[in-house]
Amino acid sequence: MKKKKNIMIISAVALLFVVGFLFLTKKTFTSNLKNFSETEVKWIQTLSKQDQEYFLKNKVLYPLIKQKSFQASKFSKYLNFYKKNETLEFDTLIMIVNHNLQDENIEITEQIMDFFEDKNFEPSRLKRYIAYKSENPSIDISKIISFVNQDIDTVTMKYDESIEEFFVSKYFIKENLSRYMKYQEEHNTKVNTTISYVNSNLDYDYYTNTKNADLKKDTLILVNKYYALDKDYEPDNMVKIEAKYGVQQYLQKEAYDAFKKMADDAKKEGLTLYITSPYRSYQTQNKLYNNYSAKDGKELADTYSARPGYSEHQTGLAADIVSGPGKSLASFENTKEFKWIKSHAHLYGFILRYPKGKEKLTGYQYEPWHYRYLGVDTASKIYSSGLTYEEYYAYYIK
Repeated sequence: MKKKKNIMIISAVALLFVVGFLFLTKKTFTSNLKNFSETEVKWIQTLSKQDQEYFLKNKVLYPLIKQKSFQASKFSKYLNFYKKNETLEFDTLIMIVNHNLQDENIEITEQIMDFFEDKNFEPSRLKRYIAYKSENPSIDISKIISFVNQDIDTVTMKYDESIEEFFVSKYFIKENLSRYMKYQEEHNTKVNTTISYVNSNLDYDYYTNTKNADLKKDTLILVNKYYALDKDYEPDNMVKIEAKYGVQQYLQKEAYDAFKKMADDAKKEGLTLYITSPYRSYQTQNKLYNNYSAKDGKELADTYSARPGYSEHQTGLAADIVSGPGKSLASFENTKEFKWIKSHAHLYGFILRYPKGKEKLTGYQYEPWHYRYLGVDTASKIYSSGLTYEEYYAYYIK
């Protein structure tokens, strides 16, 4: 009987102990929850008991959920990664987990941390940063990130100081790197000059390595000594030019409408803009070029006349402009009309196609009368940049 009584007493004490423990535990749990918002409390309560207890017992973790990029659904992953990397800053820890980098088995070293701290760091490229740094240990972290972000590591893994200047140049195109290197070696040109020339295909002789002009580019099509039109090509949206605006031939409608607006606005200022040479067919250009070649020789003719298929006039988007009927192209540069159109053409979607000082890039002598329609947005950007259309096309459109 006494033994039974003792057992009952022990059981009662044990029960009181369990109840007391549960009470204190609940009280502690409830007390700890006061550190969090109502929303935070709700998702804490959805955690597994193990994660919940671990989190609440480690107050050092409380700031974790206050981080800007914190995602409640990944809380267990944060905890697991934290247990292996307790010295890691929470913002870095969250960034790694949010991008699933914890599954990449990447050792978090001081060098890796340096990547994280760079303002241009992109987590998805971390393995490539590490690989490029491994191949080129002498390069600064910021340069590694810059090169990889430009996908330069896909061109070459081995770093060479001689090519770094290309990488940081404004109009660098990674696919052209080997061509830049070859051209500079052969011509000893400055980096920016090399880039401009190669982007404009000048590492090839004129009329070599030619391609079909990309008709899908519509009004942004490039036709020059490297991009040609088929002999049967003719725009399907041309309209006839009215007598007061120029010779009664043809121009693409969009370009013609823009020209009329430009000419009308110029007229308000007492100026006359008149189209003297718009669309030309392949056959017409062929006759012109052959005549010029017979007269001046092919070499000289190539500096001012396009070979058939390589003329912008065949696009129906280019026009030679003078200051009135019967006026000559040669005298246009000295007119008030030229001064006006030179600074206003882009506002209507036109550019001076063959500017002075850019003869090598365009392949033609300076032509103050030749204007090409590209649309207001593109024309304005080219006007502001000072680029030729060859350079602009290679970097922004092609």
